[in-house]
Amino acid sequence: MVSTNLKLITYRGGLVKFRVPITWIEEYESAGGGTFYENIPNSGTLRLNVLTFENTSEYNDKSTIDFLAKSTYAKRGVITSLQKGNAMLTYNEDSMEGTERLRIYYWQIANYVPPKHIRIAVFSYTILAGQESDPLVANELKVVGEQIPKATFALITLHFQNRDADSR
Repeated sequence: MVSTNLKLITYRGGLVKFRVPITWIEEYESAGGGTFYENIPNSGTLRLNVLTFENTSEYNDKSTIDFLAKSTYAKRGVITSLQKGNAMLTYNEDSMEGTERLRIYYWQIANYVPPKHIRIAVFSYTILAGQESDPLVANELKVVGEQIPKATFALITLHFQNRDADSR
């Protein structure tokens, strides 16, 4: 059974903050995402990657729902509004890795970053297909599903410089 005691994950210096069970291991790629899991057999694996998108027009706080609604996954998922103008798309899919059938649960949280950017925190939780009925995995999935919508983002404004203008 997964501990209900949680620890705060401060991903990439606070870009995203969320909680996982206190006993979970954290691993980070040098230029990419993070992986979080209980170091026991048959535990699921939670992964996080953050993507930033720029638009030529100004976004606004309502744009997070519209942005997710344009996703190719929106038709098979559910979009919900979250606090602070964020929105979340949830869905799952089955996949194969070698001879193993996997079930992957996704939570994509969209966060508006003024003046014209949207960040997407893509959380995925991977288990072997059919493990949903295992009490350990069911509890992990419950905890993860409760904590991810509570994730918070750093409050920053993104500004990009025109490199051509700087090189003159």
